[in-house]
Amino acid sequence: MTLRHTPFAILGPGDTIREELAFHGWNHQTLSDALGLSRHEVRRLLGNRMPLSCDLATRLGKAFGQSPQFWLNQDARYRALAGVKIAKQTLIC
Repeated sequence: MTLRHTPFAILGPGDTIREELAFHGWNHQTLSDALGLSRHEVRRLLGNRMPLSCDLATRLGKAFGQSPQFWLNQDARYRALAGVKIAKQTLIC
């Protein structure tokens, strides 16, 4: 008998950013101003639809007090796990 485990939710940088916004009492406009992004880009970032560049990771680190590497690692892990999940969903066996 094979046991199947349901994986935990895959959390990306956007999920962490939403938590930081709540902690700091910021809204989307405050984040947009702090990062130098448009409101559209902020929505993409919060929805994990915008990959992080080194520059953006640096700006996030300055805004929230983490290292750029923290943000880059989280984004890379999210994209790797999300890619595996998508690949598994599209396999036809």
